[in-house]
Amino acid sequence: METGYRKFPRANGKLSYAVASFPDEVKLCISGIPGAGYGVCAKQHIPVGTWIGPYEGKHVSIDDVTSDMDTSYMWEV
Repeated sequence: METGYRKFPRANGKLSYAVASFPDEVKLCISGIPGAGYGVCAKQHIPVGTWIGPYEGKHVSIDDVTSDMDTSYMWEV
């Protein structure tokens, strides 16, 4: 997958499951957040209320979160 002039890393020539399973409305891109690396960007207008998911990640109990953990990409469910 390419965006602009940058090629995204692949494992054994294949995109990761997460990137390969993106819905048609989004793509992998360079994040506009300084230092964040890659992000997910819309390829087209996505109407309010559109369901894009599921988001698959690691479930972390609040009891397992410590002050030395990077929680920048965590949210409460």
